[in-house]
Amino acid sequence: MDFNSGFGDGEPVFSKKNNKLFFLSRRTLGGKSKSDRERIWYVKRFNNTWSKPICLNNNANLYPMHWTISMDNEDAIYFSSTHASGYGKHDIYKIKTINGTYQKPQNLGPSINSELIENTPYIAPDQSYLICSILGHPESIGMKDLFIFFKKLDGNWSKPVNFGKDINTPGNELCPIVTPDGKYMFYIRGSDIYWVSTNIIRDLKKKVFKENYKQKK
Repeated sequence: MDFNSGFGDGEPVFSKKNNKLFFLSRRTLGGKSKSDRERIWYVKRFNNTWSKPICLNNNANLYPMHWTISMDNEDAIYFSSTHASGYGKHDIYKIKTINGTYQKPQNLGPSINSELIENTPYIAPDQSYLICSILGHPESIGMKDLFIFFKKLDGNWSKPVNFGKDINTPGNELCPIVTPDGKYMFYIRGSDIYWVSTNIIRDLKKKVFKENYKQKK
């Protein structure tokens, strides 16, 4: 892409309308040298061409790293970072937009974050579930395992659910992302990319809400 800087540009994510491409970069604001921190940038689509890179405002780029970014249907950005006010070493945050302006990151709270490391989040476009990698969870199979949180009817999140041995191994599973048609989930294991049918998400959701129903009764 002709807007690459040569100073580290990666983790591209399309907005849900496909009219913007967001990415992480270590370029300076002037774009002529390497910065000592990472920021979120984006380019706008104009027919078959792209605009010059635009840096999100200082409110949105409050933290020095964002690993990795995901977007919902409301153009909110989800990412993982470190901050002294967080619950653990890595927490998941959300950047909302109000009238097209990106706001300060908001911690997703103790339903999602803990004293452990939660990172590489993927948010469902309709915010019905969130997938991330967690290090050191008591139900982990290996090191960093993929877990999923489901949004309940009251707006709160379910407890994290391990994807199980079909997905997780003694190693690291990272960077989940679901295809726009909702049919497949891709993720990284080691240095390779894997994919699986999202039927596994459907089955886990049925199990979670069935158990919740039993507990209420």
